[in-house]
Amino acid sequence: MDKADAETFVTIRHDLNIELGKDKDYVFLLQFGGTNCIINGAEPESFYVFNGYLWSKDINHVFYMFDLLDTVKANEFEAINENWGKSKSSYYYHHLRIDSLDYETAEIVNTYFMNEEGKHSDYIKDNNHVFFQNRLVKDANPKTFIADGVVSFGHDDKYMFDWEENEGSITEKYRKIYIDKKSQHLSRGKVNKGFRSFRALSPASIYVVIW
Repeated sequence: MDKADAETFVTIRHDLNIELGKDKDYVFLLQFGGTNCIINGAEPESFYVFNGYLWSKDINHVFYMFDLLDTVKANEFEAINENWGKSKSSYYYHHLRIDSLDYETAEIVNTYFMNEEGKHSDYIKDNNHVFFQNRLVKDANPKTFIADGVVSFGHDDKYMFDWEENEGSITEKYRKIYIDKKSQHLSRGKVNKGFRSFRALSPASIYVVIW
């Protein structure tokens, strides 16, 4: 590993599957096959990993893996989960700030898949817009938008969406698989059990269902 000082190098305690370490001068995020693994700008003595996530900080900065979150104060940042974080004024998907998002009404959209508990999807919304990661989902109605399946597609009262793309009006197949079944189970306070679906190229092309 280039530039690492063998005499002062230590492994940082964490819960990740990716190794983090530091010496007297640098912090390192070890990559398979990588040699220059330095997190540029990270201060070793105060370096801290958030809850075993890929978010980290030092006394002055916040990082997602190798990326510095510009203008974010370390003492004002909250790591929500592996993908989402927020400062006092903005939400972030990895190192990407969600511009045009109304912070006060922002809500990360939960999704339900198979028999899993609800978890945060890659969608976030406010009173006026829906975003996929940091990209605006045009035509999506935030008042009715719901994330479906495995965090990266969803629907509102009219349309299906694959990432940020509008896939057209909700089809009967999509409604049967993702809307009617979910409504039945959630109305009983349950998540879909005994139900599996597999996503192909888009929500409109979901064909395989196993009961």
